[in-house]
Order: sequence, then C-alpha cells, then structure tokens
Amino acid sequence: MHETAAAPHDPPIPHDDARVQQNLALTADRLGDSTRAREHWQRYLTSMPAHCPAPPGDADYLYRLGEWVRRQLAGEAPTP
Repeated sequence: MHETAAAPHDPPIPHDDARVQQNLALTADRLGDSTRAREHWQRYLTSMPAHCPAPPGDADYLYRLGEWVRRQLAGEAPTP
C-alpha cells in the first residue's frame, strides 16, 4: 500500500505553503464560502510552523498566530 500523507517530520509539500493557504482562506471568507475557508485555515495551521518563521525576539509569535486562527475558526471576534 502506498502512503500519500506526509509524516509530521517530513518537509511540507509545496502546495501546502501556509502563506498560500492563508490567502486562499481569506479569499474564501470574502466570497462567503465558509466551508472552503475552514479547510484552508486548517491546512494553514498544519503548515504554519514550517512556513511562517517568528520574527526575531518574538518567541510567542507562532502560538499567538495559531490562537488567532483557532478563535476565527470558533467564530469568536478577532482581537487586534
């Protein structure tokens, strides 16, 4: 049997670039397609650590970014 899913330690596949997934999620949101947006936000969360390095001196960046997306997915109001 051929496995197609990448193991957690494997490098992300190019089409799962978190930045692309974020843009696709935002676009789907703007178009009112919440189901598709949710799928892209989930893929964004999965690929985010590999594609979105934290700015220098901001150790909590990925955590805060992930929490913001999770709040969006839960339908909570965003916080600035």
